[in-house]
Amino acid sequence: MKEQPPQWSEAFSSSPFMKPRFTEQMKQDIIHKAKQRPQSKVKTATRFIPAMAILLVVGAIMVFTLLPKSVTEQMQNPASVGKVDPWSVRMEYQQNGTTLFNIFPDPNLSAGKPFGYMIHFTAPFDTFAGNQITINAFHKETGTRITALHPQTITTPSSGYPGLERFTTTFALPLSGIWRYEVMLNGQFYGDAVLSVAEPSWTVSPTFELPYTSGDGKKNAYVLVGEQGKAGFIVGPYINEKGVRLDQQPLIAGKGNKYMWHFWGADQELEGEFKVSAVKQGTTALVQVFSASQLGGGLNGADRTAVSSMSLPEPGRWRVMAYINDRLYSSIVVDVISN
Repeated sequence: MKEQPPQWSEAFSSSPFMKPRFTEQMKQDIIHKAKQRPQSKVKTATRFIPAMAILLVVGAIMVFTLLPKSVTEQMQNPASVGKVDPWSVRMEYQQNGTTLFNIFPDPNLSAGKPFGYMIHFTAPFDTFAGNQITINAFHKETGTRITALHPQTITTPSSGYPGLERFTTTFALPLSGIWRYEVMLNGQFYGDAVLSVAEPSWTVSPTFELPYTSGDGKKNAYVLVGEQGKAGFIVGPYINEKGVRLDQQPLIAGKGNKYMWHFWGADQELEGEFKVSAVKQGTTALVQVFSASQLGGGLNGADRTAVSSMSLPEPGRWRVMAYINDRLYSSIVVDVISN
């Protein structure tokens, strides 16, 4: 027995309109127009096609010309797309997809004082045994180059490891900002890393007294500014032009004066050329202040001393940095006043 359709299906078999909307006459009109060829319109459109093509080409040239140079260069040279910025911060160096080393600085790394670094080398110890490792550091903003680690011959693995998994070193950088650390092996490039070095404290360095006995047997004391037990230079006491005894002599911009430096440390730390440079707060220009071929002997309880003539060109707050054998040994923050 054939199943009867539901009653509601009948509603879909009729038109939803009250009156027919598509008549037989409409049908015939459409067929008649379709058989006609719109010759004039076809010719008109054909005439416009070359003009439109020319406009599209000119527009494309104008857009390409107005694009930024970096974009057009990438379009002309697709290989340049996605190149890594050589100054982007990275603690790892890879070669052909293989990590050669990772560098881990002190979490508090900043400029102006020594900080420790640990480098994890992945190559076997034979790669380094008997060879010299050197680290050069380059400052992005100024181009300043320093030898952070002087040539050091590798003779033993890291303590407790078969290779150089825990190679450690300590050095200081004079400026904050982005630095690139270039690791050299026997004078040949081995790899590099890029780190951000924080701005150091600009708090004026403290003064401290250095007792001494004068020629007449009396007990006296010099006043030094700097790091007690490491480095400082004498700033007092002194008698000013009015005959008043002051603890500290002011540093006057553009006015040279002699200063006695005192250093404390191991003999190997204090051997080599002595240089002084300075940088003013808010700037990155390093000013060369003084140099000498070496430090003098011990005096007043210090391990080494040096007499220097120093002058800073402008008033403001300055960081005075002492280098020994091209290594930043100590930095001292002072205020310089107008003349």
